[in-house]
Order: sequence, then structure tokens, then C-alpha cells
Amino acid sequence: MGEDAMNFFTILSAYLVVAYFVGAKLSKFQGWAISFLYCIYGIGPIVATYISVADLWSLSNHAPHPATTYFWMLPGARVAAWFVSLGFMINARRNPRA
Repeated sequence: MGEDAMNFFTILSAYLVVAYFVGAKLSKFQGWAISFLYCIYGIGPIVATYISVADLWSLSNHAPHPATTYFWMLPGARVAAWFVSLGFMINARRNPRA
């Protein structure tokens, strides 16, 4: 589960850096291409986290465990970060900074 978190954080950080520094300078095609690739590679760690948490829950015989009590929070937080980062890219492209 930790390596999935690191992969997601790396992909998210790279996307946010690109959005902040060069988002306004990208052509429409480049913006869509980068966002499409981000969606493809960003969804993998989210799904892997959900699968890892579900496996942990099934291995623990459905007993309460801190990581499985609210199993939706880890993937849910990553999905929220994913949507916010896409919004950040849209905002950076519409409102270029000086």
C-alpha cells in the first residue's frame, strides 16, 4: 500500500508542477494529452490502493482494523486529489499568472 501511495504522490506532484509552471503555455492538444496521460497513469495507484485495502480487510477476517475501518478513505482521498489537480490544471490554463 505504501508504494502505491508513493507512486500516486509522484504522479500527482509532477502533474501539479507542469500545471503550475507551463500550463498556460501549453497548446490545447498538449494540455489534453498531458491530462489524458495523467488520468491513465494516475488511476492505477488509486485502484491498487483500493485492492490492497480490500485484501487487508479480507485477510483480517473482517475484524476491525485501523486501515480497514474506513476503507474508502484512502482511495477516496486520492480520487479527491485527482479531481482537484485536474481542476488546478484547468484553472492554470484559463488564468495564466503574470
